[in-house]
Amino acid sequence: MQVDVIERREDLSRLKDDWERVYGADPEGQFFLSWIWISNWLHRALFPWVVLAAREDEEGPFVAFLPLHLRTELDEKRGLYNSIRMGASYFAVYTGFLCLPENEAEALPAFASRIQETLNWTRLHLDDLFAAERRRKLFLDAFAADGFVAEKIVRHRHFTSIGEDIDHDVYIYVDLPDSWEEYLDSQLGPRTRRDVRNFLRKADAADDFRITVADSSTTEHALDTFVRFWTAQWEAKAPGYARSILGNCRNMLPPCAQAGRLFVPVLWQGDVPIGVHVAFIDREKRSLVCFLVGRDTSVKKPPPGLVLHAFSIRWAIENGFRTYDLGTGDFSYKYRFGSRERLVEGVRVLTKDGTNLGGRLDRRSLPAALSWIRRLLAERRFYLAAIGCKQVLAAAPDNAEAEALLRQVETAAANRALGLRWDGKLADAAQACRQILEVDPGHADARRLLNELEAEMQRALPAALSSAKQFHQRGQIAEAENAYRAILKANPNHFEASYLLGLVFLQQHKFESAERQIGLAIRLQPNVAASHYNRGLALMHLGRREEALASFDSAIALKPDYAFAITQRDNILKNAQV
Repeated sequence: MQVDVIERREDLSRLKDDWERVYGADPEGQFFLSWIWISNWLHRALFPWVVLAAREDEEGPFVAFLPLHLRTELDEKRGLYNSIRMGASYFAVYTGFLCLPENEAEALPAFASRIQETLNWTRLHLDDLFAAERRRKLFLDAFAADGFVAEKIVRHRHFTSIGEDIDHDVYIYVDLPDSWEEYLDSQLGPRTRRDVRNFLRKADAADDFRITVADSSTTEHALDTFVRFWTAQWEAKAPGYARSILGNCRNMLPPCAQAGRLFVPVLWQGDVPIGVHVAFIDREKRSLVCFLVGRDTSVKKPPPGLVLHAFSIRWAIENGFRTYDLGTGDFSYKYRFGSRERLVEGVRVLTKDGTNLGGRLDRRSLPAALSWIRRLLAERRFYLAAIGCKQVLAAAPDNAEAEALLRQVETAAANRALGLRWDGKLADAAQACRQILEVDPGHADARRLLNELEAEMQRALPAALSSAKQFHQRGQIAEAENAYRAILKANPNHFEASYLLGLVFLQQHKFESAERQIGLAIRLQPNVAASHYNRGLALMHLGRREEALASFDSAIALKPDYAFAITQRDNILKNAQV
């Protein structure tokens, strides 16, 4: 199976006929994999994207497609990395694979292989994946267990204002019969059937309220009304979410409307709109997909949601549709419409070592990486900015902008280190120098300054340690802890400060911290009997008696007459016999 990697808009346009042919034949095709949706999404994308297109040979028609987009993200410890998202995620209700059924056994593993061979990434996100278990397995099994880890994407808990605990892995839809009356009689409960008949009768009569369906002359106004309702409902509660949704709406809804794929009913009370539904028309799959709703939250009667959903279902049945899709979330109101559930879970594939495949950033992501570096530089996060520059240069050694930014970062970082020294923050200045040298080991000024700082801190250590011990002896435990930490910040390998900090934790009954800290001291100087004894005490309090016994034995081996260690060891042995 040959898999082509499509990256240019002009090449994407040439896929249209094959795409629409495959979409019509794929039983798992859904609106968010349709040509109208994906082509418009990718044409408006502000990030790198690729479409994997599979065919049996170089001359044959395409039989499968997988749209993806590439993100550049920041790991606070390692620097920049790439992640892959499914096409149109997270705005699309569903994502998935588009494939002729007879070709899926070859095409889906070929897609997985191509992703590993062609793209550099750390994380592959398959969010909202609408795909049969068979297809999931074909794709995921191609990621070898020795190099990758697959895990379920766990969604955030969602509790509504009325106390519902919503599961967004559950998607709700309604199977539609041949007639409206059959739907009312067979799929609605008595109360809902009565309410639906009553409210739609009144809407049809257009007395107290009415419903209009936006056409080419009124769609823009209807969408503006939706935006107004949506903003009022969400801007204060989740401003970032509201802006993201509305920004994507402005890009995606007009082209869908122009293509005749948008269904926008508006509920009016007199001349005042009180509710708007935005749904997608998928004639190929005979599905009406309810996408977003906006309403005047002050209006309770008629209930805008119930009325507009009922109207939309009636319209769908009258126009030969077989499914009304209510999307993600098992909200109780959705079950009033005779609904059914489907489980749509996301999965994430990660590289086992937590780094990009190929050991470098994907070349398509370098503009985004440079944008990250400029941001980090502005935020004075010089270490991460320098790492980012090095990552870009590893992927593109001749990148002049990365070279210039690296010089700016190193100059700014060196000036920061000097400023910290002038402010008397010697340990912070030394750490800034170490970070510069970690990125650029040959940086002469940073090396020289670090040597001066370490010599200066070394001269100051005796006085600092004496002061810390005085705090400790006077029972000023918090002050002693801060003083020991300051010494270790200046010299992480200072045995005495490391050991005494462990004793502070022991006195504070922070036994896990004490065991860990004294263990660090033992690694610095393993031949001090008291260190092993006090680590044994911490382990005793943690209930780890076998490890405690080993620590007491180590203390006794170093100091055979160590009475306290002998007593603790004997107590453990006696208790073990009882």
